[in-house]
Amino acid sequence: MLYRIFFPFLLFLLFQACGLDDNASPVPTYLILENPSVDPGTTPGGNTHKITDVWVYSDGQLQGIFPLPAKVPVIATNAESEIIILAGIRKNGILDEPAFYPFYQSITRKVVLEEQKEINIPLRFTYVDDCTFELIADFEFDNLLKFNLDGDTSTNLLISTEDAASGNKSGKVVLTGSSSILEVATDETFIKLSQISGSAYIEMDYKGTADIGIGLVTYDEISPGGQLQYKVVVVPRNDWNKVYIDITQEISSPRLKGYKLALAFTVPSGQQSAVAYIDNVKMIRYQ
Repeated sequence: MLYRIFFPFLLFLLFQACGLDDNASPVPTYLILENPSVDPGTTPGGNTHKITDVWVYSDGQLQGIFPLPAKVPVIATNAESEIIILAGIRKNGILDEPAFYPFYQSITRKVVLEEQKEINIPLRFTYVDDCTFELIADFEFDNLLKFNLDGDTSTNLLISTEDAASGNKSGKVVLTGSSSILEVATDETFIKLSQISGSAYIEMDYKGTADIGIGLVTYDEISPGGQLQYKVVVVPRNDWNKVYIDITQEISSPRLKGYKLALAFTVPSGQQSAVAYIDNVKMIRYQ
């Protein structure tokens, strides 16, 4: 296993603080962190994830952000320390936007930081208890994305048994010829329940040869008929991929009354047709 060791600036300062004349240099303990997983419990929608790194704290102090798998150095104190690990993602699918995912419960462990000791901490994340799943579309029993936005009845998002990120079914779109775009939304319009909104994200697994726009139709007093805006466009992928899209700002507008999740599937430039699959579409928020 290839581990990535990253000594963050904070740890560098702690080492330097010992001084050049000290006889004893600090010796680290190593936290072995690898193979992250997500246990959804009884929540539908599969256990897929794209946790790329971890945010590691020791006794409340950030040690750094570490790409996985990682061998994380923490100064050995020969005393018990509280280690907190947050699941890191790439917000909106952008590589240079690392963020910890607010809906995965942090992992907390009490460990004794002995010199040169290697401590393996399993990375088994769960969803936080106080989040709300406004939408879970895993296509196992129904298609919750049937609201026609483009007016073209010749194109539809259908349930397919050909491929799935988890379970047995997914949503499938086929685009050919003049039908080079499909825009759909959730049948349900989600009502904003309070003026103060916490974090909100969309999760989605996808693959195929189409570009996919992901966003919202928002309803307010200025646009009572709805305003469509795509926040992220993901490009074709041969294998299943997951994206996490931050919609906190969009649903925090004080004028907002309600919203639908919206998807647009388009044939990329230079292609004559495209096929796309989606699975485990989730819209999650804090109240």
